[in-house]
Amino acid sequence: MSTKLNVNQISINYREKTAVEGVSFTLEAGRIGCLLGPSGCGKTTILRAISGFEPVRKGNIVLGDRSVSDSNFTMPSQERRVGMVFQDFALYPHLTVEKNVQFGLNKWSKHDRKERAASLLKLVKLEDFSQRYPHELSGGQQQRVALIRAMAPKPDILLMDEPFSSMDTELRHTLAAEVRSILKQENITTLLVTHDQSEAFAMADDIGVMENSRLVQWGSAKELYFEPKNPFVAKFIGKSTLLKASYKGNGMVESPLGLTKVKYMTPITPISLMQVRPQDVVISLDSDIKATITSALYLGHEYLYTLKLTDDQTLLCVASSNSNYKENDQVGIKLISSNLISYGV
Repeated sequence: MSTKLNVNQISINYREKTAVEGVSFTLEAGRIGCLLGPSGCGKTTILRAISGFEPVRKGNIVLGDRSVSDSNFTMPSQERRVGMVFQDFALYPHLTVEKNVQFGLNKWSKHDRKERAASLLKLVKLEDFSQRYPHELSGGQQQRVALIRAMAPKPDILLMDEPFSSMDTELRHTLAAEVRSILKQENITTLLVTHDQSEAFAMADDIGVMENSRLVQWGSAKELYFEPKNPFVAKFIGKSTLLKASYKGNGMVESPLGLTKVKYMTPITPISLMQVRPQDVVISLDSDIKATITSALYLGHEYLYTLKLTDDQTLLCVASSNSNYKENDQVGIKLISSNLISYGV
């Protein structure tokens, strides 16, 4: 039975330093959530508070219908029915794969322990590896064993701390998609933390972006990408440039790219920052707006060009891999997006 998670205005201190300040979000039962942000922003501290390893100074944490943490009470970790997948997997080297999976099932009968381990090993396609030891497995196989060991006792919620960080990029993204499929089959409410945007997008239904101990936006990957609430989210999610612009009224701003209609997400002010993503700009030889190519990065299926505008601001632009522009070439450019966002500053 999956469980809903409510985090309500929690603040957490390390000695005198504030690690988390006023964070709130709701993760519905059976959904996969992610806290995404740079190192030191507080995301792992929140995970530790949910698991019972850190007390909260303000606010409370509710799992299902149980308040497990508030400013006066911290339920012991072993009573919370929380599963944890650690960054280094933390498998027991002296136990077989089967015994690792059964480790948290001491109160189960021998028959039930064996049956539960067998079903989970089959789920992750490791049934033929049950008698091997962790050092005999690949990194991806160890990750799957760590996952099902945490799932074995049927926790109310599963927490994952940077679960793919020790793997190379290609394997990390492949495993993220596989793990999502497994968690959905088991219908387990899951919260992971990561600094890797593509990992978050591959895994999560709901993503919270954190900056300097605060949660600045909670939503779907699509919402974060197309409707970032502030310049930090706009820069952190995907590639983008924030161009200086001036507000001209009626939802129009003027920048080196000309007069443009935008969608405001923050209060309108005379001076603005306009978010421009690489796909919002095309090279157009008949355009009066000129830019100089300062770098050309070949990505196989396309080029990513860095362009310097006449006022020395820079932006990114993608073009077909058949294009042959070089550094220092001057080109015409134009905006093609009708969904640009501007932020008052």
